[in-house]
Amino acid sequence: MTAPGPLPRPMGFGRGLALPFRGAKLVYVDHPDLIRYWMVPLLVTLLTLIGSVAAVLAWDDALVGWLWPDPGEGEGLEGWLLDAAHGAFGLVLTVLLLLVAAVVALLVGTLVAAPFNARLAEVIDERVTGTRPPPLGLGRLALDLLRVALLELAFAAVNVALFGVGLVVPGAGPVVFVLGLAAWAGYFALTYVDVPLAARGRGVTDRLRFTVGHPLPLLGFGTGVGLFLFVPFVNLLFMPAAVAGGVLLVAELEREAVAARPEPPLAP
Repeated sequence: MTAPGPLPRPMGFGRGLALPFRGAKLVYVDHPDLIRYWMVPLLVTLLTLIGSVAAVLAWDDALVGWLWPDPGEGEGLEGWLLDAAHGAFGLVLTVLLLLVAAVVALLVGTLVAAPFNARLAEVIDERVTGTRPPPLGLGRLALDLLRVALLELAFAAVNVALFGVGLVVPGAGPVVFVLGLAAWAGYFALTYVDVPLAARGRGVTDRLRFTVGHPLPLLGFGTGVGLFLFVPFVNLLFMPAAVAGGVLLVAELEREAVAARPEPPLAP
């Protein structure tokens, strides 16, 4: 009888961080035929982003004028400072509105993509692990949409609360910034890990137990998705990569759990 080999090293933050990029390779390089599942959500997200940015650029001057009317040509240093402050205010407001437009496009795209992402997760899971999904029906589609909508509402509420704290509490900016980054990482992790778990027919309690039981890999995974979003133009392709990364995360964590189980004793 041979001695059991060492258990695989548990997944931590670093391996979770790399999973969205491994997911991108899986979707775009290893299985290019998966385009039929992710092209529609990509187009919806892109069109929403273009429409949101166009609306900001069309209305930001009017909004700036309504919030702070143009002071006109002033005299001397005071007039120059007032004009510079007005220009800076307009620039900051435009940047903030563009960030809001990007967030709106992300949330709308995620909501519309829910059924497509669910099917994409099923196909990838079957190819990677051989797991056959339960039958797809209207009930499952409705639950997927409800799950995504509730998660996005909770995420929006957290961000509004953090923004309010940053405005009201003096000196809270750095803390709010860190908490905001953690909220984004948690949102991405919950969104794209829940997709393969739901596709496998796992119940809400089981999915919560899975999420709470693996905080470091999930936080790393959510951070990796967030980093993916910071790459210009490439960030438009983040959603299928995140779905594939979520499937890989669930598959590897379950493989670790199976390997860590003690073997039954041999019969005498």
